[in-house]
Amino acid sequence: MDIQDYNDKIDELEIALLEIDALGKTYLDGNKYVLENKPALKALLEGYKQQKNNLISRPITVEECNEMIRYCIESEKAALQGKEYTLDGRSLVRASLNDIRALKNEYIAKKSMIENDTKDGAYMYRIIPRND
Repeated sequence: MDIQDYNDKIDELEIALLEIDALGKTYLDGNKYVLENKPALKALLEGYKQQKNNLISRPITVEECNEMIRYCIESEKAALQGKEYTLDGRSLVRASLNDIRALKNEYIAKKSMIENDTKDGAYMYRIIPRND
């Protein structure tokens, strides 16, 4: 599951909990849930939120960087042609070429940092000469 899938499940569960409060029952994925099921649905909601947070907070891998760079290159081509394109079954509309290039450069930099085992950001040092 990706972040959007988790967001969709979280939204579904939040709506289901509201329906249980208002109507005493709800339907989720074709199953009927009643007031007695509310604690289980709350636990499921918290589980999805935790899994989403784990996904967001885990470090990005070189493979993921390569995939995003590939997406950016495909997006650049489509933007230059001024058309829609499809990636992984999703239809996408042309975006700003500058935004796409900035994102691609960001993933290239992240990939380089991972491969070189460097930290994010720049380091600055102040050297003060002394005459002792």
